[in-house]
Parts: sequence; structure tokens; C-alpha cells
Amino acid sequence: MQAIIKGLEKVKQELTASADDGPVSEVFHKGRNADPLALYFGEDPARCPFEQVSQTLWNFVRLFRKEVESKEYIEEGYDMADGKEVKSEDVESIPGKGSMSRPKEWQHLEISFKEIEVATKNFKECIGKGGYGLVYKGQLYKSGKSIPVATKRLNEQFGQGLKEFLTEVHLLSWQKHPNLISIVGYCEKDKEKILVYEYAQRGSLDKYLRRNNTTNYSLTWRQRLKICVGGYNMTDGKEEKSEDVESKPGKGSMSRSKERQHLVISLREIEVATKIFKECIGKGGYGHVYKGKLDKSGNIIPVAIKRLNEQFGQGLKEFLTEVHLLSGQKHPNLISLVGYCEEDKEKILVYEYAQRGSLDKLRRNTATDYTLTWHQRLKICVGVARGLEHLHYHVGEHLSIIHRDIKSANILLDQNWVAKVSDFRLSKLTFDGLYRSAIVSLACGTMNYIEPEYMLTGILKKKSDVYSFGMVLFEVLCGRLCTIKEDDGILLSGPLAKEFYERRRLDEIIDPSLKEHLNSDSMNKFSAIAYRCLHDDRRHRPTMDLVVKELEDLLKSEK
Repeated sequence: MQAIIKGLEKVKQELTASADDGPVSEVFHKGRNADPLALYFGEDPARCPFEQVSQTLWNFVRLFRKEVESKEYIEEGYDMADGKEVKSEDVESIPGKGSMSRPKEWQHLEISFKEIEVATKNFKECIGKGGYGLVYKGQLYKSGKSIPVATKRLNEQFGQGLKEFLTEVHLLSWQKHPNLISIVGYCEKDKEKILVYEYAQRGSLDKYLRRNNTTNYSLTWRQRLKICVGGYNMTDGKEEKSEDVESKPGKGSMSRSKERQHLVISLREIEVATKIFKECIGKGGYGHVYKGKLDKSGNIIPVAIKRLNEQFGQGLKEFLTEVHLLSGQKHPNLISLVGYCEEDKEKILVYEYAQRGSLDKLRRNTATDYTLTWHQRLKICVGVARGLEHLHYHVGEHLSIIHRDIKSANILLDQNWVAKVSDFRLSKLTFDGLYRSAIVSLACGTMNYIEPEYMLTGILKKKSDVYSFGMVLFEVLCGRLCTIKEDDGILLSGPLAKEFYERRRLDEIIDPSLKEHLNSDSMNKFSAIAYRCLHDDRRHRPTMDLVVKELEDLLKSEK
């Protein structure tokens, strides 16, 4: 707790001395307690190493200032995420003072200032105002149709600047949902910054909630409930179908969208599948894992059932993270979510069963009677790399998932030795583009696998996963875990692995069972990939797509 207080005090002093405090200082001025951590970093302080808190907070301020100072570079098409210039064909600069760089995919949203003047009849009918400026009603000619629109004309004097403008365009441009307002387009000419939205005819909700309101309409109780759920369309006053959203009763339960209803499994079904939680096959900080046989659509399938326990540090946030992230992902190298249960205080996740267990169980000097061949180890590493590549680049447009806890214990193996990345409770969903490809959070994960820069600064990037994967590669090569000291007194670590590599002494620590089958060329290429993954400078680490290619090439050469 002293570390927290020290860090908050340092942040408070730095922000107080700044000429441009912004809203950040308001968060940290709230008091000497851990609440700002939850507010700003989105983490449970009780589950993060406190010794890192002070340095994390201090480095966050440095990052915050750096982003403000580097704004002009961002506006000129310079990608602050990795320090590389963006290709000219990907970003187009708009001339004019204060103009922004914009991705190619935004071009269809551009609306000229003249079109907006015509649509609003020179900003004639004002329908709202606030700290951002004024909103006008208009009729815009779009793709051959005349559509009603709400035109928000931003005014920097009212506190609305380039950052807020970019945020709205970026976030809304790729979101399509019936309960999110749609952006029709935008205009940025000279000092004008204008956002054009779909027109919501009924106006805002607050107009209908006051007693003695000026409207002629009083919302019924059913309508109010529908609005809260998101199933009542305020645009035209019509109700949406009730089957689109289902609310599950029970304290602490979550609302689940239609696309997840097929994943719901009753507690009774799980009790039958596990014979009332009879066979425990694993345990950890989350609770216990049980083996079971579940009747799914008339088929009996083997499953692994993770029964979460809040006393062990697993809360609603981690539970929802796994359901949300895994329910939308299908990949042969990611563990599949069969379903979930949330009844009363029970939070249970049901996965496909990986018969061979986790990779960490197959290190040397273990109770298992099986030794992995070099070819099998290569195939497993390729599988893990493919799974990570999918998370980093293929989960959705502009989206990435950073796992945050890549380690041998979270790599499961099925009957055919196919690797499955598992345990997404610490994972972060982020979006790429602009300057938002990094996340600031308290460092969480497993010691010795966590990237040192993330531990020091709290700045998380996809390259943080690459570092952790580099540790896994050295574990596979050496038959050692970086969490257990072996009989020879050696504890594998990033610095130690790099030292042995640089001194050409890896043969002293590799798995003895591989020495007869592993040729020096294959070992050199494999260790070179692992070494680059552990580079101190993120910019010099390979991306996961490159790692996949290099490991696949190595696997082909082994055949």
C-alpha cells in the first residue's frame, strides 16, 4: 500500500505542475487509496504485484505527456505504436491547419462543408447544445437518397479538440449495432470539425423522465424496461423482438446476447457430466478443473469444467472476459469454449477436453512416461505461434487480443498433440490504428514469463506476448521451466537463456534426450528465433506472423 501511496503522490505532483492537467489529474486527486488503480487501469489491485505500482503510475504519466507532445507526429501519419512510418497509400493527409491523418477506410465517410451547409440550410435549426458546441437538424443527400441527420458542429472554444473528434470518428466508423448511434460521416475543413449522425427522432431519454415534461408522451413501465435492456428503439418508438436479448435472473448474473444463448449450460447438466464434481484434474488461482462427459445435442463429449471460486481470486470480470473472447473465436490452436453456467454464485466454464494435458507436464524429470521428440516439439511450437498470430491479427477488423499470460502451463495438448492456447482470464481486447495499439495496465501474468518492459512501465503491447512465447521456446528446447530450479541448480530465465545463447553454450542446458536427434543447424535456427523474441527492445522483436513463417520453414526442413 505504501507503494501505491508513493506512486499516487508522485503522479499528483507531476500533474499539478503540468500546464495541461486534463481529466487525468481529477482521477488521481480523489485521495490516497487504491480506487484510481481500478478506475484508470481496469484491474483489481489485490491481484497485481504491489511492488510494481509506484513505477507503473510514474511511467504512465510519462507516457501521457509523451502522447501529448507527439501529437503533431500522429497527425502527420507517424505511427507511434512501433516507431515506423505509415505507408503513404494507407493514410491520406488533409490539408489545412490542425487537420488529421486518416486511414483509407474513412474516405467514404467524408462530407464536404458545402454539402453540410446545404443539408442544414446554413445551420438554421439548432436542436441541441453542450460543452462540445451545437447540434443542428438537417436533410443530407447521400447515395441518391435524402436522409434526416443530426449535425454536431464542434467548437474548440467549448472544450472540444482534435483528440475527441478523432476518437468519435475512429470508434463509431467500425461499429454497427442497433443500440449504438450510427455515424453518417464527418467534415474537417480549416477550423471546422463536424460530425454527422443518424437522426434520432424522439430525442434523448432525459426528456421523457422528468415529471411535468414538455413532451406529450409518457413512457410506460414496459417501455422503460425495454430501453434499459437496449431492446426499445427510440428512433421510431417501435419495440424490437424480445428474443433478441435475454436477461438471466440471479444476483451478479450477466445479460447475454442471442448469439451466446446456445452456450448456456445448466448447473444440473454440469453436475451430471462431472458426477457432482468427482474427478479433479487441475487447480490454480482460479479454482478447480474437473473432467466430465457432457450430453451435447445428443452426443456425449469429453469436457474440462473450470469451476471458478471468488475466494481464489477469480471474479466476474475474468469470467466475462473468457466467455466474451472465446465465444467468438474458432481456431484449431485455441481451446474451444463448449459453454458456461452462471447460476446463483456458481460461475463455470466448460471447454473441450485436451487429453494430453498441459505442455509443462512434459518437461524432463517428470512423472510422465513420455518424452517428446524434436519433431513433436516443433509442431507444438508452430501451433502455439499460429494461435497467437490469430489473436494478434485475425480476431476482427481493427481488433487484437493480447493474451498476457502465455506460458507452458496454459498450452494444452489434445490426443493428436495439437497445441491449444488456453486461459484467457487476463487477456485484453484492444483495437489497432491511430495511437491506441498499446494498453496501460498494472502488470499481471506469471513471473519470469512477463516481459520486463511491461513489468517496469505497465505499457502492454502485442510484443509483450512475443517475449513470453520466447520463454516457452527456450523451455521446449531445454526441457526446463522458468518457474522451477532443476537438480543441477539452474533456474531458466530470459537473461540466462540469452547469456548461454550469446556464449554458444546452449548445449549445456538443452534437454539431454534431444542431443542424439537434434542437429546443430536445427538447434541454431530454433534458438535464434527464441533469442530474438526475448530482445530487450520491442522494436527488434519479430511479430507473430513472422515467427509463424520461420517456425513453419524450420518444420518443413525437418521433414
